[in-house]
Amino acid sequence: MTTSQWVLDALPLLEQIRILVKEGLFLGTRAAQDGGINLYHLPQGYFAEVHYNPMVYAVTTFTGTLGLQAYVEAICLPELPSR
Repeated sequence: MTTSQWVLDALPLLEQIRILVKEGLFLGTRAAQDGGINLYHLPQGYFAEVHYNPMVYAVTTFTGTLGLQAYVEAICLPELPSR
């Protein structure tokens, strides 16, 4: 059974991290003014950001693609062959 976004949001920080490592798919990292943020995708279709500096201090969740905008600059796609 996978953890819903609302259940994850209600859990203590250490339990949130345990679930993200177990259930989440790590997608990437980005820099933030106060440290870094790791992005995870969860099986139920939502995303979670783990904020750290250098220790983890917060987990935030979101759905949709608006929250992914901050990661676009870090994505490097290989050149696709022309057809």
